[in-house]
Amino acid sequence: MPLAAEEGQLFNMEAEVDKLELIFQKADTDLHYIQLRLKYEIKTDHPDSAGEKNPVTLLQEVSAIKSRYQTFMLLLNLLHF
Repeated sequence: MPLAAEEGQLFNMEAEVDKLELIFQKADTDLHYIQLRLKYEIKTDHPDSAGEKNPVTLLQEVSAIKSRYQTFMLLLNLLHF
């Protein structure tokens, strides 16, 4: 394959990786917003929610998802060079 074609493919791959990176950055921002919103709602609207899943547990699950996302982003950046 000619060098120009290889460079074109590399550029396309880098552009696609950049798009994925932006998608995951937005997901991270969205998760952060959800976490803050849940904390606010728990404090103001649901001080004692009986019979439902513990809101603190839900927040911990969101934090765990966010942590896994950050690990994924680190791996993505390593692949991006």
